Parts: sequence; structure tokens; C-alpha cells
Amino acid sequence: MRLETARRHAQETYDKDLVAVQELELKLEIPSHWKPGDVEWQNAGRLVAQRKYQRALDNLESLVVARIFELGKMNRAGTGEFLVTTVLRDYN
Repeated sequence: MRLETARRHAQETYDKDLVAVQELELKLEIPSHWKPGDVEWQNAGRLVAQRKYQRALDNLESLVVARIFELGKMNRAGTGEFLVTTVLRDYN
């Protein structure tokens, strides 16, 4: 019985969301959905990939900055080789 109730709720939520999407498409005058071969689809895919890359790069940058502050506290801020090997070791 619980499984059937969960399925029904999921279907109701899907139907409600579908209506909202259709209304938005009408307001924005969107004529059709993108398909994997469409230029818009490919451009959106590139943007997603670039965003993932940029987030990974930002994360790595924050790790390096944090390590520099840690080394500064230990009076080892000038040890660049130590920094690179430590960050790479921690990242892997």
C-alpha cells in the first residue's frame, strides 16, 4: 500500500510540474524542446562542462590558499616546493 501511495504522489507531482513547465514555455514563447543534436543542446552541454571545470579549479585554488596560510603560520611560507608536493599529495 505504501508503495502505491508513493507512486501516486510522484505522478501527481510530475503532472503538476509538467503543467508549470508548459505554462512557462507559453509565456517565454518557446517553440520546441531541445534535442541532443541541436546546437542549443550542445552549447548548454559545453557551459555545464565549463562550470564543472571552473568549480574544480576554484576548489583547488582555495586548497592552495589555505595551505599557504597554514605554512605562513608555521613560518614556512617561502617553501614553494613543499607547498606543491603537499597540495598534490592531499589532492590525490
